[in-house]
Amino acid sequence: MIRLYDSPVSPCCMKVRLCLAEKALNYESVAVDLGGKANLEAEYLAMNPKGVVPTLVDDGSTILESTLINEYLDEKYPGASLKPSSPEEKVSMRLWTKLIDEELHPANGAVIWPILSLERLSQRDPDEVIESLSRHPDPKRVARQTTIFQEGYGAQVVGEGLKVFAKTLEKLESSLAHSEYLVGERISLADIGILPYVNEVIRFGLDQMAEDKPLTRAWFDRMAARDSYGVAIAGVLGEAQWDAIADRGRKAWPEMRNHLS
Repeated sequence: MIRLYDSPVSPCCMKVRLCLAEKALNYESVAVDLGGKANLEAEYLAMNPKGVVPTLVDDGSTILESTLINEYLDEKYPGASLKPSSPEEKVSMRLWTKLIDEELHPANGAVIWPILSLERLSQRDPDEVIESLSRHPDPKRVARQTTIFQEGYGAQVVGEGLKVFAKTLEKLESSLAHSEYLVGERISLADIGILPYVNEVIRFGLDQMAEDKPLTRAWFDRMAARDSYGVAIAGVLGEAQWDAIADRGRKAWPEMRNHLS
């Protein structure tokens, strides 16, 4: 049995759940309470020393890093391949997943983390919050989250992350002028990898970033119409929860968009 150590709105978990759904694979989901810092407990760190989600355990093997997990699942299990057939298109697919890992996901923590966390953290003792944030083993993450907690949406790091999102949306719009999906005419791990981040733009109250991106919106609608999206993303929270996140994002947007002017 495949076991996925999981968190509902983590984009890395979303993309693994999307892959599992597209491959029609059964698995056990083990919730990791990120707000409660369960990812920093010794038992979890023994599996994943970076203290991040997801972690996949399959037949006694522990697989880390969501991009590698999806490659592993697609190669190990039968069913429709989620990789293109030609070597050239496989390179194109991996250029997208490389962009996600090296640029988009690092920016995600500066753009989405405050939408999900600042309101909750503002109700706690500031010294307690900073101590809690400092427990994470990644010093860059600690520095980023501490700065955002202290400076809010006006923090320079938020602007830097938002610009990466804007640049990615431009690249998406340009790419989709040539095909319905990111690499050719069928879904691949590139689409699965990008979808959680576009979902954040559309459903986290930042949708004005995509209002002049009709091809990206049409691609999102195609992806959201798939059964995998309902199972892996839409269905993991109730509509009231999605609405609450979107409301926080819409309230933050007037200050956030100043970074793009």
